[in-house]
Amino acid sequence: MSAGDITISPSRLRAWRNGRPLNLSQTEFKLLLELARNAGTIVTRPMLIERIWGLDFMPTTNLVDAHIRHLRVKLTEHGDDPISTQRGMGYLLRA
Repeated sequence: MSAGDITISPSRLRAWRNGRPLNLSQTEFKLLLELARNAGTIVTRPMLIERIWGLDFMPTTNLVDAHIRHLRVKLTEHGDDPISTQRGMGYLLRA
């Protein structure tokens, strides 16, 4: 699966950016995979919480924001930030 310069192998639980391997935690990998599956469209925080953690939405949590921040650090080691924050809505992975 590819989204822009990001390549993901769900079966191998591996991801690359510009051909370089990304050292992602299991949660970061799941987040990236979910964003890539929906590349070019907004994925809301409640959707991510349900799909990644299997929880009902907790509006006071910064769970998603914290993990997205860690994912961004790793992604920007090999290029620009491909994740766009859509204020009040969610996140979008630019493809």
